[in-house]
Amino acid sequence: MKKTVMVVFSVAFIFSYCAPSRVSVSAAKPESGASYVSYLARGTSLLEQKKYDAAISELRQASILKPDSDKVYNFLGIAYFMKKNLDEARKCFQKALAINPAYAAAHCNLGNLQFKEGKVDSAVETLSQAIAAFDDNASLHFSLGTILLHKGEIDQGFAHLQKVMMLDPGYLDREKSFSIETSESDLPQPEIFFCYARLYASTANLKKTLQYLDKAKKAGFGEWKRIRHDDAFARLRDDPQVKKYLD
Repeated sequence: MKKTVMVVFSVAFIFSYCAPSRVSVSAAKPESGASYVSYLARGTSLLEQKKYDAAISELRQASILKPDSDKVYNFLGIAYFMKKNLDEARKCFQKALAINPAYAAAHCNLGNLQFKEGKVDSAVETLSQAIAAFDDNASLHFSLGTILLHKGEIDQGFAHLQKVMMLDPGYLDREKSFSIETSESDLPQPEIFFCYARLYASTANLKKTLQYLDKAKKAGFGEWKRIRHDDAFARLRDDPQVKKYLD
């Protein structure tokens, strides 16, 4: 079932932004006695507080003290992303990967950045290649799964989201940080809600299944007959609360 949809990208687990006074920040010398660790700690704390300009300033100082820090460049990429400076964000993620090609989070962030830029096929390729190397990374599977759902490749996307549930059952409900990824608003909501219901039904989690079936209904989902034939609902299909969606 392939649908053409208008997509609004939103962020659930990374950040980014435009560099504030790029020359003065990058050229400034670190404070006397300040350490890489202290700048990194302040930068990530500010990032969590969504104070992106201040975070960039601190992280740039950390990069001066430790120019081979993959973490600093990944966090800088997040900050620039949140500021909608996608060019700088891309450079930072690529720099992090140049320093450490095995940095799974930076691969994930780069793939989601490409999706934000509308380079969907490039995003799929980036994430697929990363999964080939890091198959046990739930974030990579989540990002690729949601992008495939966006493309209308429902079965393939669902398979990756099932992998997420297997690797980390609490992933979908946990607020993520220090990463960028697609979210519910990136997708046709009736389908993503129904997909989440399928995921929880496959683990026999009735409460969460009903929660997402209700969300799907409110979002306008109408293909309830799929419950009758979908193996994911096998263990819950006869539950009266599930059956009411078939009435």
